[in-house]
Parts: sequence; structure tokens; C-alpha cells
Amino acid sequence: MHRAPGSVINQAIRYWHVIAPYLTARKAANLMRCHMEMSLRRPLVRSTPYILRMESTNTCNLSCPGCATGIRVNPTPKGFVDVEKYGRVLDTVAPHLLLTRLDGLGEPLLHPKLTTLIRMAHERGSATAISSHFGEKTLPPGRAGELVDAGLDYIIISIDGPDQESYEKYRVGGKFETVCNNVRSLVEARRQRKSTTPFIEIQFLGFDHNRHLADRMPALVQSLGGDRLRWNMVHKDAIKVLEAKDYVGHPCFFQYTTWSIGWSGTRKLCVNAWGDTEPMEDVFGHEADLMGKANNEPYLVALRKFLAGDRDITKMDPIIGDPRSQTLSYRIPRGRDMSRCLNCATTGLVVDRTPEWLKDYICT
Repeated sequence: MHRAPGSVINQAIRYWHVIAPYLTARKAANLMRCHMEMSLRRPLVRSTPYILRMESTNTCNLSCPGCATGIRVNPTPKGFVDVEKYGRVLDTVAPHLLLTRLDGLGEPLLHPKLTTLIRMAHERGSATAISSHFGEKTLPPGRAGELVDAGLDYIIISIDGPDQESYEKYRVGGKFETVCNNVRSLVEARRQRKSTTPFIEIQFLGFDHNRHLADRMPALVQSLGGDRLRWNMVHKDAIKVLEAKDYVGHPCFFQYTTWSIGWSGTRKLCVNAWGDTEPMEDVFGHEADLMGKANNEPYLVALRKFLAGDRDITKMDPIIGDPRSQTLSYRIPRGRDMSRCLNCATTGLVVDRTPEWLKDYICT
């Protein structure tokens, strides 16, 4: 599959079978209203997001070179989401919630109470999903069964090669055989309980060093017992600085459908943002009105209007600009009229890619 990560078709294909059992008349009405408002590019909305991306932690024990956490440039303090505070957020958004993803800029299985977080979402009528490297320290004895018993609906497991040599090129510090054994353990735990969940998706990120091995992945996934293989081929245009005109008229999927919240309660534009320069209320420190005015904060309204419009930087609402990014050492400013999303348009790419990274990882 090579669709844009946030495309409606992509998300529907990926998750529809796990969220369908959680649909109610109220949730269905909000879902339709949400996508109608997105298709009409409305800056002011009546719907509320039906996906919660709650970062369970921003810690990770790998050093993937394409990740802000992996290369240690994420300025956000390390930590784990508080169970009680997470529960309050769930209570607030539950009326329209269909999917809770408990991952972000970290390895979710490092959270000691992840199965509790999963159960809490289910109790409030939401499907659950995580994305994991599924390697060292993620699956101690008994953990596979706990994930099945907790009702995890969907897991995305990253395996970027059919052997240790190709796998560790990007998953720096990872062990291929450990991941494979962990997948087998999860499949066996599922079999023993006669469960069809979690649905196991194996994700293959194809770079210049491993794309020629992609044809060996279907056999590997089948041997492990995975349910789906998903190819994400990274090509040389993947990090190309594109002109704003390339995205004219494209509303942002995440700004209509998804609450993105860091482990500490910081609201973010999307799961890959850091939230350190975005003027939105902390959902833990305040009783944020997530089912009301919080989805129409002036910042978000201006953002939706800019992204869905002609993206003329000269007409951009001043509230969107972020002059601090020009002096933050960890942000690499790009031209303000060169952007793939608003965050990049105003603050530069979160993680700049070096020529060495380009040479090693991007397909040419």
C-alpha cells in the first residue's frame, strides 16, 4: 500500500473491521458529520474527533535514525502517561470515540500498565491499537496472553527485513530473532484463547538498503502467523521539501478526526509533532472541553483554514506563525512557503535529514 498515511481510504481499509463493532447511532452520526466537514473544508466544525492518539510513553530502547526519539532530539521530557489522567480524557471523549491508539514517539509496550490502558478504552466503547517494534523488553513472559486478554484489537509490528543484517540497518539496536519469537508468542497466545484479536499487521519500511528484499517478506509473515503485510516504500521524494502549492485544497485528516495528545497531556497537531510550540491547552492541567470549544480553538480554526485553502503564506493568520522556531537549536527552519503540512510550513521539519541519512536510507 502506498497511499498517504492520513488518507481516508487508507485509514478505512486499515481499521474498519476493528472499529465497526463499536459503532453506535451517535458515533456514526458524528463520523459522517466529521468527514462531511472535512470534505467541505470547514474551519469551524460541529463534529468532534473519533480517534484518540494518546502517547503512552515517549521512551524507546531502539535508535531508529528516522525518529526524533531514536536520534535523541525530541525535547519533550521522558515519561509515561498517568493512568488516572488518561481515564479522565477517555471519559470526556467516549461519546464519539471509535479508536484509541496508545502509541506516539516511543515504544508503547514499555509502559508497565499498558494492558490497563487498553482495558480502560474498551470499557468506554473504543477499539484499541498500538504500533510496536516488538523487540527486546516488550514482551516478558506472560505479556502476550495479557495483551489478548485485555482485548487489544490491532497491533502494527515493524519488521524491515527478512534477516538480522537488513533489519538492524534501520531498527538500530534491535534483534530480528527476538521480534520473530515475540510474534510467534502472540500468535500462540491468541490461538490458545481462540481469539481473532489482536489483528497482527507486519509493517515493512522499504529503503534503499532493503527494498530489494521485499519479495521475501510475504513468506516470512506467513511463517510467523501474521494477518497482513503492509509495505511502506520510502522513496527519494518522501522528504523532499515541497512547495505549498503542491498541497493546495488538501485539508488535514488529523485536524478533523484525531485528538493527538502527548504522554504529559500536551495537545499536538499530529502524533509526529512535539507540541512544544503549539498554543493549545494542556488536557491534564485543565478541564479541557474536548467535546466542545477545544475543537474550535482559534489556533485550530486558523490552521484548518490555511491548510484547506490556497496556502498563500502572505495571507496566513499571525496566530499560526511561530517565531520561536527560528532560535530553537533542534529545529531546522525551512522556507515558509515550502511545506508539506502546517507544522513544517511555520516551524521547519521536526527532524532535519542529513546528506548521510539520505544516502543510506532513501531509495534513489
